[in-house]
Formats: sequence, C-alpha cells, structure tokens
Amino acid sequence: MTNPFNDSPHGRDGTHPTYGTLTTQGFHSLSTADIDHDGRQEIIYGSATLDDNGDLLYSSTAPLPPQSPTPGDTAKLGHGDAMHVTDIDPTNPGLEIFTSHEGGTTAPYGYALRDAETGEVLFGGYTGVDTARAMVGEIDPDRPGLEVWANSAEDPTADPVGLWSATGEPIDGENPAANQSVRWAGDLTTQQMRGATTEEYVVPTIEDWRRGTLLTAEGTTTNNWWKGNPSLVADIHGDWREEVLLPTLDSSAVRIYTSAEVTDHKLYTLMHDPQYRVEVARQQTTYNQPSHPGFYLATDMDWANVPLPGRR
Repeated sequence: MTNPFNDSPHGRDGTHPTYGTLTTQGFHSLSTADIDHDGRQEIIYGSATLDDNGDLLYSSTAPLPPQSPTPGDTAKLGHGDAMHVTDIDPTNPGLEIFTSHEGGTTAPYGYALRDAETGEVLFGGYTGVDTARAMVGEIDPDRPGLEVWANSAEDPTADPVGLWSATGEPIDGENPAANQSVRWAGDLTTQQMRGATTEEYVVPTIEDWRRGTLLTAEGTTTNNWWKGNPSLVADIHGDWREEVLLPTLDSSAVRIYTSAEVTDHKLYTLMHDPQYRVEVARQQTTYNQPSHPGFYLATDMDWANVPLPGRR
C-alpha cells in the first residue's frame, strides 16, 4: 500500500516488488506452523505464507471460473474469515490449510483446501458469495482424514455450502456448526460448539454430528453475539481433550467444563505441541478459531507418527 493509514488494501497490489502481493491476502486471523519441516514456524497470513526468515514463500492465485464476471483472469484467493491449519489429509504429505473466502464473484474460490507448503489448491469451489464460515474436524470416523465444511451465512447453521471428505468427496447430511470446535469425546472424534447466537438467550451446547447433544451448559453464555464463541477452548487440564471455559449469565464467574467420557487413548497434553500452544494464544487475539496441533489427530491416526514433545 502507498499509505497504510489512508489507502484501501483491496483491489490492487502494493508497491513493494515482493511483498506487494500480500495485499488482499490477509485473513481475520493468522496461524503459525512448521510447514517446511525445518523446526521453525512459518506465518500463515491467510492466502499467503511467510517463511521464518521473513521471505515470502507464496501468495496463492488461481484462474477465475466460467461463471465469474471475467473467466480465465488470474485472481488472488483473497481475504476470508476462517482458516484452519493442520494435517487434514494424511495421504498428502505435510500439513494442509482449509479456508473460506469473502471475495464473492471476484474470488476464484469460496472455499479451498491447500497444500500448506506450496499453497497449491488441492480442491475447492467457486461460490460467488461471501462464504463466511469454514471448519474442519473428525466427525465421520468411517472416512479417512478430517472432514471439512463451509457455510455462506453468518448464522453458523444456515445456508450450508457443502460438507466434504479430506479428498474433496461430497458427504450427505446436515452441516455441523462452523464457529468453534472442541475435542470432547473419548473416541478421538471432533465436536462443535453452539452458542448464544441471537438476542434471546440460547443455552450453549456441545454437539456431536452423529450422537447429538453431549453437553448443555445451563446458566452460561458465550461471546461475540451470533458467533457464539466460548471464552476459551483449550487442553488446559491434560489428556489431549479440550476444556470449555464459559462465563455465567451474570458474569460473576467463569465455569470450566471438562469431558467425563472414558477413553482408552493416551496422549500427552496438547499444550506440549508447539503449534497448538501458539494457536491457543492466537485464539484470543482475533476472530476466534479452533486451535489445531501440528500432526494428524483423528480416529485412524498412526500413533507412530505422533511427534514427541521437544523433538521435530
């Protein structure tokens, strides 16, 4: 940008020959992850990634599809609200990034799964609208990899764009909520938070895509109005599952909910994973997004591939 205090970042590149392509690529949050396996974390800015030394690794672009106003033109993937970085597809080496995008008719993708190291789009789709929500999680243990889904509206359950496997195969069924996830169950699946999304009081719940409601947190509320975010979701007590912190209705206390489901899976506290620990801090700074570890965590995980704390 010519003047970051008096110049819109949208619609054109900046003036720097290298970093100018970062314009319009930033999200409402960012992640850090070791995507090139050198023991140091990169900054995943959104649709672009910076190396640990500050070099620009890539700024992702793609041709606009036939249904767009200018088919064939190269466009940046652009800005979006939701981004998830972890090992989503264990058959693809390394980590992946799943994102939704706000660009509407001028964005080549409304949602996209990318290879984290190269920025290459592995699969995605044009929506032509502001695709406001995206989420990943192990909701169907009968399918390899994490599932991914996107919604086009602010209401986390309205206007679903789609639900897919880690390799892009469509999945039938209602889209889960897409604002916040939680690792709550004992079987290594992922659950979703539903919060107070209207002006009327709605009791926060933890939902499982197959089993329904697992927890109803009576007497508590959530933050960010229609986003319905808990104060925090993180593995603060240990055993790899996450606790949910919610304020009481009168704001006189914060309640900590922990899973009581018995599990026969043993893993160190997720806070020992470098990526997850930074993600927990990031969760509190921007649009609230789930914290993801730097390794594949699901029902079909190969435990031999789980990194030991302090060793990468």
